[in-house]
Amino acid sequence: MVLTLPDLGPDFAGFAADQKNGVQDLQTASEQDFDPTGERADLESAGFAGGYRNLYQRQASTGTFFAGSGVYVFGTKEGAGKYVSDSRDELKEYLGKTIGDLTIKSSSPFDVTVADEAVGGNQDIDIKSSDGSTVTVWYTAVLFRRGRLTGVTAISAIGPSESEKQRLQGRVGVLAGSLNDRVGSVLAESSPAALAP
Repeated sequence: MVLTLPDLGPDFAGFAADQKNGVQDLQTASEQDFDPTGERADLESAGFAGGYRNLYQRQASTGTFFAGSGVYVFGTKEGAGKYVSDSRDELKEYLGKTIGDLTIKSSSPFDVTVADEAVGGNQDIDIKSSDGSTVTVWYTAVLFRRGRLTGVTAISAIGPSESEKQRLQGRVGVLAGSLNDRVGSVLAESSPAALAP
């Protein structure tokens, strides 16, 4: 159901699949989040039932280096809505916060219309390396809800220009629309219960 590498477009040709792609449980769904402990608590309280993701990346010192998508299934549409609401709030709550080697330097939502509800967000994230140097990565993502499912699409880049940021933000929105269409097709062909791992 989630997007594959060819679906992402030519910008991402040659990217490698993440080793933990595939079915996601609470542990794998939360461990790559900025705040893994908080993310796990959010997923549990929202009634997370399972998920699936495809993430792709490459080694780079500039330009795009990460892109992917994922789908989560929750016990109820209310739980899925709570998860989207929590994620929207975190765009403000995490601004300026440091966890481990990561600091959210800037965070701003943007409007996007996908499925039943959606939120888009852009962030600048400082990553401190073992030698003490810092790299700032730019991250753009769209999270949407369709019934009791949520979908997310995301892209990260190092040193993008303002025009490139706008282009990538537009791209992540288009990918969210594609993922929503794919979710809709699967829902039309099977019962929602069949989607839960």
